[in-house]
Amino acid sequence: MSNLVLDEELIAGCLKGKSSAQHALYKRYGSQTFGICRRYTSDLMEAEDLHQIGWMRVFDKLSLFRNEGPLGAWMRKLFVSVCLTAFQKRKTKIQWISVNSDHEQAMRVSDPNPPSDFLELEKLANLISHLPEGARLVFNLFAVEGMNHSEIAENLGITAETSRQQLRRARIQLSQKLGKNNPEIHPTTFQNDHKSATP
Repeated sequence: MSNLVLDEELIAGCLKGKSSAQHALYKRYGSQTFGICRRYTSDLMEAEDLHQIGWMRVFDKLSLFRNEGPLGAWMRKLFVSVCLTAFQKRKTKIQWISVNSDHEQAMRVSDPNPPSDFLELEKLANLISHLPEGARLVFNLFAVEGMNHSEIAENLGITAETSRQQLRRARIQLSQKLGKNNPEIHPTTFQNDHKSATP
């Protein structure tokens, strides 16, 4: 059975209110969706709360899915939206710290090549979750979701320059934590197909 057919069957079951289909859909995508929530917060309990809210949203909006792209991509956008909504409620607490120009020049992270195979994505994802919130949000939206700085600025209520500063800050801190022998952080580390249906 293909993934597409399986998804269609699970969706049909969920829309009929079958708990077995809901459980199967959660089992199929739960680890991926929790990983999204975990990337957007350093607090494990908050990630669990966001994950629960996200799945409530999935089952509430599943009837809106139109098979215009992979179900997983549709769900990813929905969970990112949940995480951004949580950010909007507390964004006054975030300090958008600029990168010092001298420090930035000394620690500049360029993008000449994708990272080497030995860089474990799980390790990098864990490091991302512990970045300062502003830098973490921007890095996720840029490197994972494929947004440009104008789109990030619109979503977060900041300027495009602030977005660029936070991305540089994230790359600098990640490179420091990974160590000199590790590859530089490159956007394509996480990027995949972002052309999917919008929830």
